[in-house]
Amino acid sequence: LEKTSSATVNIGVTPTATPTPSPVPTIAPTPTPQVVTPTPTPTSAPTTPSSQDANLYLTADPANVQQNGTVAVTLRANLKKAINAAEIYVAYDPTKLQFIEAVETGARSSDELLIKSNNGNKVYLVLMKTGGLIGDNALATIRFKALAGSGSTSVSVASESLLAEAVNS
Repeated sequence: LEKTSSATVNIGVTPTATPTPSPVPTIAPTPTPQVVTPTPTPTSAPTTPSSQDANLYLTADPANVQQNGTVAVTLRANLKKAINAAEIYVAYDPTKLQFIEAVETGARSSDELLIKSNNGNKVYLVLMKTGGLIGDNALATIRFKALAGSGSTSVSVASESLLAEAVNS
């Protein structure tokens, strides 16, 4: 799975008009070993999309925020293969940002943001989509309060697991 390195939030900078976002370079995933267990049934198990099938990225709005201001970081996925579940950790610097909330986003029915928790420097999200999700979609929006007086900080996808829909043969 490909993902952008982060969304940058500049604190103590006067907000400006929101520019049109440009594509952000992606980082190749670190391969993880997979154990495959053969099954005697013709039904295939759910699979994890490959890096060519999925790209996670984050956008910050506004990118420039004053101390005590609020910034919304949207987690997006560009999916070439349908998925029906995602487990994602989003990391941030708790000395510069304070977690407010995480909410599901997008005009999607039958979605659920099952878990949204914060452990001090990572937001944990578990999302489900009945019938699968494909294309470029906003998955969730995480709102933060800017704590630091000035400087910039990053919000990044720390880890993720996407599950493709099972297909019966």
